[in-house]
Amino acid sequence: MSFLKKLLKKLSIAVYKKMRKIVFMANKKINSYNGYMKTIYFDNSATTIFKPKSVRQILKKTLSLANSGRSGHRLSIKSGLLVQKAREKVGNHFGITSQNVIFTKNCTEGLNISLLGLLKGSKKHVITTPFEHNSVLRPLFELEKNGDITLSICKCQNFVKKEDIEKEITQNTYLVCVSAMSNVTGYRNDIEGIGKVCKNKNILFVVDFAQMAGHEKIDMKKLGINFISFSGHKGFLSPQGVGGLCINSKIIPSPLSFGGTGSESQ
Repeated sequence: MSFLKKLLKKLSIAVYKKMRKIVFMANKKINSYNGYMKTIYFDNSATTIFKPKSVRQILKKTLSLANSGRSGHRLSIKSGLLVQKAREKVGNHFGITSQNVIFTKNCTEGLNISLLGLLKGSKKHVITTPFEHNSVLRPLFELEKNGDITLSICKCQNFVKKEDIEKEITQNTYLVCVSAMSNVTGYRNDIEGIGKVCKNKNILFVVDFAQMAGHEKIDMKKLGINFISFSGHKGFLSPQGVGGLCINSKIIPSPLSFGGTGSESQ
């Protein structure tokens, strides 16, 4: 009996060591995949998680950068130049100058700045679509509820055509807001056609570019787009918490927040 007990004890120790080795090797393999062991990821329309090496490098670099544009010393100027370089690249991507690029924390903030900043108290007519993200619909519903606007949601199937928008236009129509591409269906809307209609009728055209930004360059002026909001963590492959608002209009939205960016902060 004592022999049997000793044998079982040796076997249990051997099994324990073997299991410990298996767990160690599994953890090592997981770490080698940056935490995603043989992951097949289908949710890039929500956010991209496999970032290029350059993104990880710049994230590490930002930990040693000074506050951009807040001081005149060397490190602050260096940070400011990096921000300006990024602003120029975004402007080039959308066919506008860097001065017309506003960085935000996401696409939602950019849409809220343009919609609330342009429409609050306007008493104007606005057209949108049933395919919009809640970052478009909720601000518009809030404006409608408060009596700031009248709102029409066009009838359309699968994607939005210019004719769908034209049917809803009135003499008081001030703004049209449409997404460039649906994050649900993947359909592209007729942004070029809608842009021409809006330009011909002197209607502001706001586009939610969350799903298309980074995938192809466009020219806001040629397409007749006045405001584009985008998120960085999708097609641009940036980390979350980065977005922007691009402006191609003489009409500027009223700011939603004040202070914190220097001598002319809005």
